[in-house]
Amino acid sequence: MMGLYSDAVSLALEKNMIDEAKELASKPEGSTPEVEELKKKLWLQIAQHLIKSKQTEAVIKLTRDSENIIRIEVLSFDCQSITHQPGFITSI
Repeated sequence: MMGLYSDAVSLALEKNMIDEAKELASKPEGSTPEVEELKKKLWLQIAQHLIKSKQTEAVIKLTRDSENIIRIEVLSFDCQSITHQPGFITSI
C-alpha cells in the first residue's frame, strides 16, 4: 500500500500537479510510526521535485502545507545535494 502512495505522488509530480500531490501526501491515516514515516517521505518527494524545479517559494510554502511534517532543517540535506548541480539557484 505504501508504494501506491509514492507512485501516485510521482505521477502527479510528473504532470506538475503539485496540489494533487500534496493532497495525496496528506491521505495516509493513522499515527503509527510507519504512517508518519510514509507521510514524511511523500512530503519530501514533493519538496525534492520543487527544489529541482527551482521553485523556492513553493518549497517554503510546502513546509506550512505539510503541517510541520517537514521543516527547513529536514530539507537542508536535500538542498545541499541538489544545489551543487550547475545552474541551480543558490538562495535556498
